[in-house]
Amino acid sequence: MEETLRAAIRDFRTTRLVCRRGDPSRTTDLELVNAREARSIVVMSGQEGDAGAIKASLAVLGLGLDGVPIIVEMESAARADTSRPSRTGPSSP
Repeated sequence: MEETLRAAIRDFRTTRLVCRRGDPSRTTDLELVNAREARSIVVMSGQEGDAGAIKASLAVLGLGLDGVPIIVEMESAARADTSRPSRTGPSSP
């Protein structure tokens, strides 16, 4: 995944890309990768599709990361509408 992102994005400017493997729906795995220190979090749709992305998003929200943008890749627009955050206001489509 990291190679794909680096090939697609030529100039990261001041952004540091950090990719990790694990179960993103497990809070303990998120703590191991130090998600609390992230300036933003991108959740990619994987083998579990939208269900996995939603589970991972809920785990990230469970960490209580106030003010950290969470970007979630969704395959279904209908599911994306139902997973919009309720605490932080509307998200962009």
